[in-house]
This record gives sequence, C-alpha cells and structure tokens, in this order.
Amino acid sequence: MIVWIGNYSKYIIYSILIMVASSLFSCDFLKSINRKHNSMRKPNKPCILDYPGKPAGSPEKENLGSNVNSIYDELVPVVSPDGNTLYFVRVGHPNNKEGAKLEHNHLSLDIWVSELKDDQWQEAYNIGAPLNNKDPNGIVNISPDGTKILLLNDYNSDQIDQKFFSISHLNLDKENKLSWSFPEGLKIDKFYTYFIGVSAVLSFDGKILIFSLIREDSRGYRDLYFSRQLEDNTWSAPQNMGDVLNTGGDETTPFLAADGKTLYFASDGHCTYGGWDILYSKRLDDSWTNWSKPVNLGPEINTPDSENGYFLTAKGDYAYFTTFIKKDNDSIDTDIFRIKIPQESQPEPVYLVTGSVINQVTNEKMDATIYYDDRETGEELGVANTDPATKIYKLILPKGKDYGLRAYVEGCMAFSKNLSSKDLEQYEEFELDLPVNPVVKNTPIVIENIYFDTGKYTLKKESFYELNRLYDFLSRNGDYNVEVSGHTDNVGSDEDNMILSKHRAKAIAEYLMAKGIKKSRIRYEGYGETKPIDDNSTSEGRLKNRRVELEFID
Repeated sequence: MIVWIGNYSKYIIYSILIMVASSLFSCDFLKSINRKHNSMRKPNKPCILDYPGKPAGSPEKENLGSNVNSIYDELVPVVSPDGNTLYFVRVGHPNNKEGAKLEHNHLSLDIWVSELKDDQWQEAYNIGAPLNNKDPNGIVNISPDGTKILLLNDYNSDQIDQKFFSISHLNLDKENKLSWSFPEGLKIDKFYTYFIGVSAVLSFDGKILIFSLIREDSRGYRDLYFSRQLEDNTWSAPQNMGDVLNTGGDETTPFLAADGKTLYFASDGHCTYGGWDILYSKRLDDSWTNWSKPVNLGPEINTPDSENGYFLTAKGDYAYFTTFIKKDNDSIDTDIFRIKIPQESQPEPVYLVTGSVINQVTNEKMDATIYYDDRETGEELGVANTDPATKIYKLILPKGKDYGLRAYVEGCMAFSKNLSSKDLEQYEEFELDLPVNPVVKNTPIVIENIYFDTGKYTLKKESFYELNRLYDFLSRNGDYNVEVSGHTDNVGSDEDNMILSKHRAKAIAEYLMAKGIKKSRIRYEGYGETKPIDDNSTSEGRLKNRRVELEFID
C-alpha cells in the first residue's frame, strides 16, 4: 500500500503509515523498526528550488467526484492501463468487509472499485473477499489484460517478514461468475525492510518489481530497489537502483510507466520546491541501475508543499493521486484526484493491443494465453491471458520493436501476427485478432510469415522466428507427423513452378530437421500452381497462392 501526501508534513504521513502497520505487527516490533530507521536516516538535501508560482495555463487537479470520493478517506488509486477501471483503498467505511473498525479500534482498509462509463466514474463498490480481509488491504498493480492483480498483503502468512505482496487471478466460478482467486504470496529472496511504509510498482510486462525500502545498503532514508522475476516464478533479492536515483534523503512511491523506461517517483533528496516533489528518470539499459539524471516535473505539478505517489494510465497523459485536505474544523480528509501531465514529462508512446483468439474452423472466440516476442531476437517479452468472461485479451507493446504475437490453445496450431512499433509517434489502441487452427488431419494450414526472394528458395532470416515457433510446437507434440507443401501462382512455366515449390517446401523441412525434428516425421512436396486458393488474375490472389502449407498426416 502506498500512502500519499498533499499539504501535510512527513510526520502526518509517518503517523498514518504506523497506524496502518500496527494492525499487522506487534508494538515491540514497530518500536524496533522505529529505532532502526531513525538511526539510518541521514538528511542530505542538496538544494531548495525557488518556487515561481504556478505558471499561467498550468493543468488543474480534478476531483473524481462523489461516486469515488466520500466522507471517508480514499487512498492508493490504481488505474487499469486502458483507464476504464479505478481501484483504491477506502478507510473506515461501514461496508468494509470487517466493518468500519478492526480489533484494537483500528480503522479498516478495503479495496474498492469504480468503472468509467460515458466519461463518468460509476458508484464505487467493495471488491469483497478474498481480496479484502481483516488486515489492511491495498493494490499495487493490475495487469494490462485485467486478469492478474498484485496486492499488498500476504494472505497466507503470519510471519512478520512475509506480510507484503500477493497475487490473485480472475476466474469464472462454479456459477459462471467472475471472481478473484485466493491470493498467493510472492516469494522474494532476502526480502526485508526496516520500515513498514512499503511502496511498490510492477512493470506492465510483469517481470520487474520496484520498491521503496530501507535496507542495510540504503543511501539515507528509503531507497528505490528492483527485483526480477525468475524462471521458477520466484523473485530475485532486491537490488539498489543506484546513486543517480537514490540520495541521502527519501525516495518513495515509484511508478514505472507503460513504456517500461520512464520512472516517476517522489523525493526530498533531489532539488525540490519544499517537501517531496515528483521527478522522473529514463532507464538507459537493461541493468535497471543505469538511469538518466532525474528531472523535476516543475511548478506546473510540484509546489512548496509535498507531492507524492502518481499513477498513470498506459496513455501517460493523466496522473491519479490522493490529496490530504484540511477542512475548516481542522479535520483531515483524503480524496482522489487526477492531473494532466505536461507533454515533455510524459512517457514514450505505446500500443494498447486488444483482440480475440479465433478458432479458424468454428469461428468461436477461445480462452487462450498470448505470448509476445521480439521478432529480431526471438526473446519472449511478456504473456497475457484472455478475460474469462469476454474472451478478449489486452497487452501493452512499448515503442521501438518488431513484435510477434501468438496464441496458445491446447490442441491447436497457431502462427504469429506481426506488429511493429518502431515508427510509433503517439499512444494508439490497436485491435488484432489472433487465429488458432485445431489439429485436424489431412486439412492444410497456411504457414504464415515465411519469406523468400522472388523466384528463389533460400529462406530469408525473417522466416526463422515463425519456423522456430513451429519447431517448438512439433517438439512438444511428438505424435504429430506432417507434410510441408509448396505452392506458387501461375506466373512462369509449369515446370519451373513445380521445381520452385518443391525446393521451398524442402527448405522448410530441412530447417526443422536441423533443429531436431526427426526426418521420419516430416515429408515435403511441391504442387506448383496446381492447387490455387484464390484468383490468379489479381495481384492479391497471386499473393495468396504463393504459400507454404502444413498438413497433419498419419
């Protein structure tokens, strides 16, 4: 859970964090933490910037309205990447799962949800069990496909050092209703922190966790750390992100934008206008310790008071946050706002890709897992799932790569669809359905994304990505035997086309055999122009007829 600051001192925030933490931990343990982090804190503010006042035309913060904000406190806004669903924490509400108050008279903290319809946030509702329980509950991230949620709470553990992060999956229950699975705790190697006020963010590809922690190697107060997801789905030990980001002051509430490069965070150790300011930095390589010099978002966003904890949609144009508001009677209220981010401070553009996985025989939408890869290197970059109710997938593709997207459905053969973001200039939502072909014997399937030069039969390197996926499928399904068949249009002589088509089929068969598929499982044949699937009188028809097919045989 991340707690934000608006116009109040760190003492207030610290008190709120300790109040929340005390529901989880014993007084003796909290006292030991307090002693430890106070002894480690080494204030080292390099400068205070002169505040020129809010420039004319600066964006104004917008209250999200009464369907989200209430007489109770709203905290920790997390917005789905498409901007249509808002998750947040509501404090002390009588409709919280355990009521307004917990044992020891502590206020309850539950996750609530509001959905955007016709540009209006709808009345928020409690997300319910199992995500809400007797502990303070909070959300860190929601995956782009909306099927995985990262939570700040370990629902299975009574161990003090393990009550931090869990993950839950969206499923259809026995009554065919959507429900969240019981959360499972994340296993993070050597995870500890000397302060309960943990803030974190999960990268949109689900492979990197960034935390704000106090550890033995912290530069001052809280530092930014990262952890990588390992092949066994555990997480590496947190590693300090280095001196460019971390100072002798306090770095907290990290948010990694959808581009996977732009990191927003709050700091009082860099040059600020007063308290905590929001800054951003760009990742320079894949080490996650090499960053550009942090840039202050400027007086359009920051003030002499403190700003903290921004959460952006995939588009990157608005930030959502909580503000502490002092009322006339000196009470404190917290509401959720949003503010437009200046263009120069926005992250790089991304594709938000949505679509369905279509059975090519029945035309039905399928439940599927979608993999997206770097076509140039073959590296798997991320995984998404179709929504169990709508059977629609969503994923984010940052700028700068040629991607291959493919669906996995048990018992089906699938070829990839290509999408390049190298020339992407602005955020774009893109629809792309992915085909899958049930394995049916003696029914030919066109092998997509196979490239030869005109009149040649040497495979171009752009073909290797798809052929490697085909090899993976055949190696996992050792009972399948196949025929690879080459086909041409009607340009050229019949004899030349027959020879060319057979050589092209042979080239693919030999590639697969060189990778390890047994020769006894593959045969190849050329059919020239004898089996057209479209009209050879048009360029579009001839393009379709120039193809290589795969057929499952006895």
